[in-house]
Amino acid sequence: MYGTLNEYGENTVVTESWDFTQERLMCCGVRDVQDWSSRKINGTEVTIGSKTFGIPKSCCSYPNCDTAYEHGCLDRITFIISECSVMLGTGAICVALVQILGIIFAHMLAKAIRRVKTTREVKRQLKRQEIYEHLICGPGEKRTPVLYAPTSSEA
Repeated sequence: MYGTLNEYGENTVVTESWDFTQERLMCCGVRDVQDWSSRKINGTEVTIGSKTFGIPKSCCSYPNCDTAYEHGCLDRITFIISECSVMLGTGAICVALVQILGIIFAHMLAKAIRRVKTTREVKRQLKRQEIYEHLICGPGEKRTPVLYAPTSSEA
């Protein structure tokens, strides 16, 4: 944040970002208003102690600029992030749970599809065997299925 203070007034994006931040968070500078003391700012003059220096108009409460905001923006941003971290963490956990549920349901769907395909393939094989037996043996004869029964030594 300190690096961008030097670019205030020269870089439009930096200037607009600082103005937006200071107006919305009601803060001035990184740590306090004295962060602006070493910069040349064409804005409102402020005297702290024996030192008079310019600060951006976004450091003041409108419509008149009698006093600048006392708090630095770093403290305000840190506070906002710490307050929002619980909500961000909760949101991340909720997203993770939704993804885990998606994985579980996708696995269940794949298993069901595999079961249906296997059942269909078994029926197809049985139908082929029936057709083959019908062609080989004739329509009236039924072949006895050969079952393999292992002996006690093979089991």
